Amino acid sequence: MLGEVKYLGVILDSKLNWNQHLQKINTKAQTTFAIVRHICGKKWGLRPGMVKWLYTRVIRPSISYSALDWWPKVMQKNH
Repeated sequence: MLGEVKYLGVILDSKLNWNQHLQKINTKAQTTFAIVRHICGKKWGLRPGMVKWLYTRVIRPSISYSALDWWPKVMQKNH
């Protein structure tokens, strides 16, 4: 969109409202979680330790990247 720039993986817009960045994080985390859940069956698939490793090494870092910058905005009522 117009007025947005991606810098070091963070999407910034002219008003710094973080909407696009938060939507991107949400979509990426949901997609990754869906893929991991698809891989893991109840009687087959990845062991619980591997699922925990994927969460702590893949999903959680992508969610928390630059969280110090955008987290205060999440606490507002409109987000």
